[in-house]
Amino acid sequence: MAIVYFCICCVQVIHATTLMPNIKDDTVVVLNLKNATIIQVFESIENQTSLDFIFSDEVRKIKKTISFSNTTERVSTVLNQLADQMQIGYSISNNIVSVKIENKLEVQQQILCKGMVVDVNNFPLPGVDVLVKGTNVGTITDFDGNFEILATPNTDVLLFNHIGYDQQEIKATSYNKVILVENITGLDEVLVIGYGQQKKRDVTGAVSSINQKDFEEIPVSNPLSAMKGKVAGVDVFNSSNEPGSSVNISIRGNNSIGADNSPLIVLDGIPINTGFDEINPNDIASMEILKDASATAIYGSRASNGVILITTKRGKSGKTRIAFTSFYGLTTPINKLDLMNGEEFAQLRREANRTVSDNEIYPDDEDIFDNIALASLANGTDTDWQDFTYHPGSKENYQLSINGGKEQTQFATSLNFYQEKGIVDHANYQRGSIRINLDHKVNQFKIGVSSFLSRSKQNVVQNDL
Repeated sequence: MAIVYFCICCVQVIHATTLMPNIKDDTVVVLNLKNATIIQVFESIENQTSLDFIFSDEVRKIKKTISFSNTTERVSTVLNQLADQMQIGYSISNNIVSVKIENKLEVQQQILCKGMVVDVNNFPLPGVDVLVKGTNVGTITDFDGNFEILATPNTDVLLFNHIGYDQQEIKATSYNKVILVENITGLDEVLVIGYGQQKKRDVTGAVSSINQKDFEEIPVSNPLSAMKGKVAGVDVFNSSNEPGSSVNISIRGNNSIGADNSPLIVLDGIPINTGFDEINPNDIASMEILKDASATAIYGSRASNGVILITTKRGKSGKTRIAFTSFYGLTTPINKLDLMNGEEFAQLRREANRTVSDNEIYPDDEDIFDNIALASLANGTDTDWQDFTYHPGSKENYQLSINGGKEQTQFATSLNFYQEKGIVDHANYQRGSIRINLDHKVNQFKIGVSSFLSRSKQNVVQNDL
């Protein structure tokens, strides 16, 4: 037993010696540098010691400088000083110093934010929708107006919505007391429900509404994407990040394990099952989301997962109005992998082969690399395959709309072209559409025609990169 215990101790000591970035106390350098970059400091240390430095391009791009005036210091002291001032991290193994950028960003934690919602008379308001802005995280206040929700304090914004009251936005804190102001005008807003319309004050079911302004604020190809983070109890997520990808939606969670959980979508009074991606968001005047049984009863079992009612823009009497709108935006990939460059990878291979062969010197490059790699090292070729594969994508939209008419007849028509190019070659989406809405009034009757034609083309990358 004594022999076994001794061997385990030896392994632990060797492991600690290899990983700890310790340098012998007698390893000192003399530095006389003025406004030197971190690379110049590394070169000066390499010239005076047996240490070799390897580092990423991010370290090379550090612009901050440092000065030493005939300073005689231990190498460990110099490296620690560089680590503090340049925000870098380092490790030492077999006289190889690996240097990288150290991420010192603080991780903000979510906490359970509590609070109470009251009116101007300090009476609690039950049933208020509480939503973390820009997310699907939400809750409602209880009978006493209290609520609890997970949020990041002083960073996240909480949205408070209640029928008949103005929307309120506040920064999340550990405890929040919110006062909602009554909105008399909002109670007279007209909502589309089933086959008719009602004022919001008369609606007893759970109904949420998105207006034309919400669609104009967010440049999206799919109208459902504009609902993200705006409606409590509604989950909206893309099937993928490819251009033109479909959008999935569920209202108040999934009702079935195996069956479809998608809500019923009604466009201008006509239920549709497919082709929702073809609808131009710029043509939508309002969108109502019917959530509970009382609001969806008119549609029967088809509405078991909720109903989304979409009303497109109609013509208005008066002078003919012509409008043209467009936008153009760029998309770029983020959070790329921090990879080694060619020289760093070659040095890693040399060190790995030296360690495996248990030699004190590096083996010849001809014994490590093939002919292609040797030629690349000789020519200084360094290919960043991420930059080679990814490139900035773009989104562009062009909309021409014409509407007008007289008291008895009104019309609204629009032409739209939308194009999205992905960050990978050959991944793109195009859609062209035309819509014509015509309304005519004959005595007490009103006749309307809604028609639209759309054509789209989607190219996706077939194989995983």
